[in-house]
Amino acid sequence: LEANHIDGLLLPCLWMNRTADGRMDFGERFYLSLLTKHADLLDYFSRTDMDSLAIHFVGSLDMVVSAASELGSSSGDYRRTLQTLGSLHRSVGVPTYAYALVGGNLIECLQPLFEKEEQETKSTSHPVTAKQLRLAFLTLYSEIMSMVYYPMLRHEKQVEEAREFYVQLQAELQ
Repeated sequence: LEANHIDGLLLPCLWMNRTADGRMDFGERFYLSLLTKHADLLDYFSRTDMDSLAIHFVGSLDMVVSAASELGSSSGDYRRTLQTLGSLHRSVGVPTYAYALVGGNLIECLQPLFEKEEQETKSTSHPVTAKQLRLAFLTLYSEIMSMVYYPMLRHEKQVEEAREFYVQLQAELQ
């Protein structure tokens, strides 16, 4: 299958064919796994409960996956939504290093779904492999990184430069 077909059609089917409860269960398992493996992230999520985290996560995945056909677009609701997500993450202080941890955990948690989909489509006219699905989700996550992570990284660097400037200024002016 062509990458566009996988990104644009198959990913929404794979994800949205899960029931709402199934997606929420996935969101809870995702955060449980993430926070168990990376306890240092607990501080960033301590202001909310598991249900709220799962709702946010599932809503974000629903949006990203349903808009997979807009990958690489320079305008539209998809881009604005990702920019808003980045602003939200900046406002609550989610560190940029967390994105690699989240992405790795997401792919790891999705792997059983990929393998199940591979088995279910094996004898159809459009079989798909778990590897193709993994690469498609990695492509989606790369898009998120370009719209959310890199602006956050720039912001973190600017804040650090400002801190360094004020420390230097304070030292020079005693």
